[in-house]
Amino acid sequence: MSSNPVLLEFTHTIWNALMADLSKAGRGVRESGAFLLGTHTQGRRQVHASLPYGEVDPPSLNYGIIRLSPDAFPRVWGRCGELGLEVVADIHTHPCGPHQSSSDRAYPMISIPGHLGLIAPRFAVDKVTTQDVSLNRYLGGGRWESFLGASAAARIQLVTAYES
Repeated sequence: MSSNPVLLEFTHTIWNALMADLSKAGRGVRESGAFLLGTHTQGRRQVHASLPYGEVDPPSLNYGIIRLSPDAFPRVWGRCGELGLEVVADIHTHPCGPHQSSSDRAYPMISIPGHLGLIAPRFAVDKVTTQDVSLNRYLGGGRWESFLGASAAARIQLVTAYES
């Protein structure tokens, strides 16, 4: 890893809106999630928008855990094309802590090595900081590298605005 561990950047506005959207979608009783759309340059991913799972696959939130149908992905790629962005990560909520479940590890949303998956605790109902989430990088072959607490916060940066 380089001397600069930041992997993912959000503006404060995007982070706060994302957490509010996750909380609203889960209503404090179920998981919710979103694809994080943005740009990926020089090892840094900047999040410019989110695409809720419920928007690309409304029934996906009805099972207790998130289940996206294969039909959802063309809608994801279509939205990326419309916005000129790419999927830079995904995020979903858990009822308690931010640790990956066995199904999270077995079924990454995007199973390409390097993909980032975040997990927000407590269905994102309370204020969620970068130190509260886990940041999980898919390594391929079912393997993951996970960062929690201060280690996750060191890799997720909140900024006022993106540098050009």
